[in-house]
Amino acid sequence: MNIAFFNWYAIDLLFSGIEKVSHRVATALEQRGHHLCYVCVDSWGKTALKQNTLILPNPSKINSEENRIALRDFLRAHEVSILVSHSAYSRRLAVMLREATDEAGAKLVQVLHTTPDSY
Repeated sequence: MNIAFFNWYAIDLLFSGIEKVSHRVATALEQRGHHLCYVCVDSWGKTALKQNTLILPNPSKINSEENRIALRDFLRAHEVSILVSHSAYSRRLAVMLREATDEAGAKLVQVLHTTPDSY
C-alpha cells in the first residue's frame, strides 16, 4: 500500500514529538513493505529531506488552490491510498487536505496529538 504522511514541518528527529511519532510509524510501515512518501508545509531550512517529499508551494495561504492541486497531483503520482495527517489543528488545513484526498481518490486519517488535560 502507498501511504503519505503530512506534517507541518519536515520530519526531523531532533525537533518534536509529532515528527518522532511520524518517523516511528512510517519506519514500521516501510519495514512491512509499504511505500511511504511525505508532505510538509515547511522544510525548516533543511537541505536533506526524505525522498518522495512534497513541500507545499504556498505556505502563507495553506488552503490555496495552488496547494490543493500540488497535493492532489502528488498523491495521484505516488498512487497514495491513505494520507495520515499529524496536523489536525487547523480547519483551513483540514478542508484543503480533505478536498485534495477526495480528488486523488485517497482516504484521509487525521491524528490529534495532545494530552488529556490540555484543554
